[in-house]
Amino acid sequence: KMLPKEIENRSKEEQELFEKCNGTEKETLLWMINEIETIEDEMKTIMEAAKNDRGLTLTLFVYLRFMRARKGSKKAAVNMLREWIQWRQEKKPWTLLPSDFPSRHSTPAIGWWCGHDLQEDIVFHMQPHYHYASTRILEEAISHSFYMAEQGCDMMDYRKKGTRKFSILYDARYVSMSNLDIPIIKDFTSLNSNYPERLKHIFVLQPGWIFSGFLYAARKFVDPVTAAKIQKISDFKELEKFMEPSQIPKEFGGSSNYVYTHDHLWIRGKGCWEYQDAELLKKHIDMAKKEAQDPQKPIPLVQSFPSQQEHPTNETPLNKPSLNPNQTIEDPPIHQDNDLPQTEDIPQKPVSPDETPSKDAPPKIEENIIKPDEEDVPKKVEDT
Repeated sequence: KMLPKEIENRSKEEQELFEKCNGTEKETLLWMINEIETIEDEMKTIMEAAKNDRGLTLTLFVYLRFMRARKGSKKAAVNMLREWIQWRQEKKPWTLLPSDFPSRHSTPAIGWWCGHDLQEDIVFHMQPHYHYASTRILEEAISHSFYMAEQGCDMMDYRKKGTRKFSILYDARYVSMSNLDIPIIKDFTSLNSNYPERLKHIFVLQPGWIFSGFLYAARKFVDPVTAAKIQKISDFKELEKFMEPSQIPKEFGGSSNYVYTHDHLWIRGKGCWEYQDAELLKKHIDMAKKEAQDPQKPIPLVQSFPSQQEHPTNETPLNKPSLNPNQTIEDPPIHQDNDLPQTEDIPQKPVSPDETPSKDAPPKIEENIIKPDEEDVPKKVEDT
């Protein structure tokens, strides 16, 4: 087929995307491309300054996300796109490193990329009950969130699978008021506006009455399109409508044995759960740490590393014994004594630092307490 001149020199993947769009979307995309090209000199300066930012690209995938985020409004989409470019110039999220949020490494992991759904779109496992507003360091918590967003975008854009969106497994079983963090929620509006149309589903797993009430109230302030993406899951078996059992964590009724460690933060462009060779994963982590010396350059993608064939072993990240989230992959598992109770498959409700633990509760994590300033709850949350 004859393609418009604005499309004919783009990649085959972008051309195929354009052909799948309806007539209105095609018209809007072409208008946006021509509108951005009217500031060609300005854009050349911007792109040259951001040459190390692999997240700042003007592909059709980017145009389409911003167009849909603004419900097809041409001018609103272009304005949002220009604000996004300016934000990336100022904040430089691609320069973030795992070492920029050390306090998050000394606590149980709050979230990590853990697998993919039936369409090969990646999935984020979130444990909000390990986040306490009374103990977190706000700046590091925000940096951690944006780093995870950048790591996820690298996977979505360079794995070459799926629809370049992600879903969240939100473990709401143990969420309490002590986990509610208003300053964090306010700052997350930046995630909504600067990573638009990335969210596919939020699966809220077995929420208690407190979280269910909060979710009901929040729906009044959330865009209907975003609200439709939130699904409460009472029976873990329901997850199999969206994910293969091999991609669902065991604690949610699946068969995945993937064990996250904080060292996995260094892997960009590929999911750590996809490695079948633990030694190759360790080599890639070491290579990423070595290459990430220039503060103006992002952590390199694993696709740029020398090609090495995987040799699966008996202890891969998919079937390795459970590790503490704070261990590196070469550390031995904690509590190997035969006389200790085997509780790794029994979910334990974490205890807030403000609560008095019962005799059956897990030990409290000692941390420096920093009291945040009290702020009002935001009245509006933008469409993700």
